[in-house]
Amino acid sequence: MKNISSLDLNLFVVFQAVMEARSATHAAHRLNLTQSAVSNALARLREALGDPLFVRSGRGMAPTPAATAVAPSISRALSQFEDLLQLGRRFDPALCTRRFTLSCTDDQEVSDLPRVMERFAEALPLATLEVVPVDRLLAEGGVSKADVDLFLLPMEVRAPGLRLQALYQEKVVFAVRRGHPVIQGTTLSRRQFEALRHIEVHVMKGGGTGSLALERTLKAQGLSRRLGLVLPHFLSAAHAAAASDAVARLPLRFARALGDLLGLKILRPPFPSPTYAVGLGWHERTHLDPALSHLRNLIIQALREPR
Repeated sequence: MKNISSLDLNLFVVFQAVMEARSATHAAHRLNLTQSAVSNALARLREALGDPLFVRSGRGMAPTPAATAVAPSISRALSQFEDLLQLGRRFDPALCTRRFTLSCTDDQEVSDLPRVMERFAEALPLATLEVVPVDRLLAEGGVSKADVDLFLLPMEVRAPGLRLQALYQEKVVFAVRRGHPVIQGTTLSRRQFEALRHIEVHVMKGGGTGSLALERTLKAQGLSRRLGLVLPHFLSAAHAAAASDAVARLPLRFARALGDLLGLKILRPPFPSPTYAVGLGWHERTHLDPALSHLRNLIIQALREPR
């Protein structure tokens, strides 16, 4: 018998059709092939298996004992191949027990995940969503290499194989504790902005998108700031501002979500607030995955809806 690597698996499709029809003519019609193509396929399979497989019987064809013996195995194998091809089309969100991973910053965990989880629990009741912090994502090689399904990240990010879908515009704001001894209103003056100690968040080395956008704006406005504390997480920055007289740079959605709880007051800066686009990202290798496609659409709908 030949090595399977040199065998055309379509020969077994022809075998099964002849086995069921007991006729090369009827099998050819079923497979949309010519009768000579079916005969050639059977000849090749006979040579490979070392058995006649079918002999003429009246107007039809009768299987040999060897053909009868291997027919169930061939049928099961073809059925398994068909299941593989149909796997994506049979995705059922209600029965999915998969563990999905989503990378995002801690402010997005607060401002975005509650809306996502509401949809997730309804649409994928048996599945699990694991949130992967940005530092782990970076440690694993970033969006191109890390084994993470989806990413909430700035639209300006570029990486090999990365696909992006825009979600919303985020705005940079500032927050101080309520009852601050210097800040009475809701707008920072230029003098106050430069006099206060600032709490900054760097989600990655050198600062993230919001931090860099702010630095560009300050340079254009001819302003500077005194950094008193640099932290890796927005939640710790918000807590630090609530317990001191420093001012924290925060994303607006996050500040609105936690401001009342932490006793923070959101302030307008003395310049147009920098904004940046946030999107949902995924790697090209998962683009056709039906489960991930379903989850992507779920997240897009949840975060694009008016708040």
